[in-house]
Amino acid sequence: MCTRHAYQLSALALSKLQHDAFLLSGEDSKESWRKNAIAKSPTFAYWDTILWLELLGLIFVRAHRQKKFSLYIQTLKAITPWFLALDHQNYARWIPITYVTWRAFHQLLFMSLRIMALGHSKNTTSLFCHAYRSST
Repeated sequence: MCTRHAYQLSALALSKLQHDAFLLSGEDSKESWRKNAIAKSPTFAYWDTILWLELLGLIFVRAHRQKKFSLYIQTLKAITPWFLALDHQNYARWIPITYVTWRAFHQLLFMSLRIMALGHSKNTTSLFCHAYRSST
């Protein structure tokens, strides 16, 4: 709990500092201001990346804790390029495979639930066989 709280405070502090700097700039669009600041300052680009990674980590933990499978899969997809960039070879190799497998399972699960809701199958085995044939 202490580690997650520390990441939350760090992300909040970075976000607040970024927002305060935006308000001082007087620009209309925060996104265009952010892109210009990234282009001008490598330090700003670094801290913006740190904020992005901290938020991804917090969303990943939230998805896991709240059992939100679709959010978990989306966050996993967003984190995957960072494993390549940071030279984590094992994660870079296996996370894309895991992502594709879980995404297919998620689609298969929803398809089978729709079939069950329609009352087409009462036998679980035939239900999954039918759902698998429909997905391929």
